[in-house]
Amino acid sequence: MNWKSTGILLAAAAVLFAFIWLVDRPLRQQRLRQASRVILPGFDPASVNNIEIKPRGANEIHAGRMDRTNDLWQMTQPISYPAQGAPIMALLDALAGLAWQERIAAAELKDQPDAQQKFGFTQPQFEVSLQGSGAPRQILIGQSSALGDQVFLEVVGNPDIYVVSAAWLPLIPLDKDQWRDLSLLNPARLPYQSIQVRSPGRGFEVERDPTNHLWLMKKPVTARADTARINELLQRLQGLRVRQFVSDDPRADLELYGLQTSPQTPDLDLSFWRGSNLTAQLQVGASPTNQPGLAFARRHLRGQSKISVDTALYRFILVLIQ
Repeated sequence: MNWKSTGILLAAAAVLFAFIWLVDRPLRQQRLRQASRVILPGFDPASVNNIEIKPRGANEIHAGRMDRTNDLWQMTQPISYPAQGAPIMALLDALAGLAWQERIAAAELKDQPDAQQKFGFTQPQFEVSLQGSGAPRQILIGQSSALGDQVFLEVVGNPDIYVVSAAWLPLIPLDKDQWRDLSLLNPARLPYQSIQVRSPGRGFEVERDPTNHLWLMKKPVTARADTARINELLQRLQGLRVRQFVSDDPRADLELYGLQTSPQTPDLDLSFWRGSNLTAQLQVGASPTNQPGLAFARRHLRGQSKISVDTALYRFILVLIQ
């Protein structure tokens, strides 16, 4: 027997055993402990189709997933408006990975009849409800810690109360505008065949050939249009972003924004048509006081609102008309 080889094998086995016991085993135990600390075990953000936020003392905010492939969301309350998918998914991902730092078990709460009020669940900071292909979830965010770095949390249907980090709370919207889509108008998502452009005393209409995608001038004369220039217009339109949502009041005085339609038209009226059906419209009016680089605008697309946008598109279209 080769005692030297046997000794080497035994030493290697001892080292391997020590590694498993001292390194791998604690890591596995740590992973198990972390897994057991997950607030919503088995929760898949991709399974959520609707999310409802109830901030304390503010309007509820509801959003639904419209297109899973492109991750398109639509706000349904307090206003119907396209939503940004990224901040919604960021909140859902944060909830999926949320782990408790301390847990107050149901047995410990038996002697605390005022626990719901004590930890802030009778009037929670937020209520978050999730619906989708999985089981519905409802989460109550209660009182924050004295330092504000932790918060009490309760999952409806679970008798325990948790203490979790408060670092993810800014992902919860306090106002509807935080989730609203900031793109002004995306022609790539519109079903249209022709575009009408009007401003005081001038205007034109162009139509796109569905076969070769070239543009044809229909009004004021019939002629070949500058396809490259029109496509540039559409690209610039797609890249514009809303700076501020000004008003959603349908009874607002449009004259204050230069958006009145009678007795005169707005500085710019851009509309998209599919046959005789209007699919989208953008109206651009006056500039805010002391902000000549911005302009008030109103769009008609699944609802309407007055918004403030860069005037680069407005100036470009006027050049195109001239």
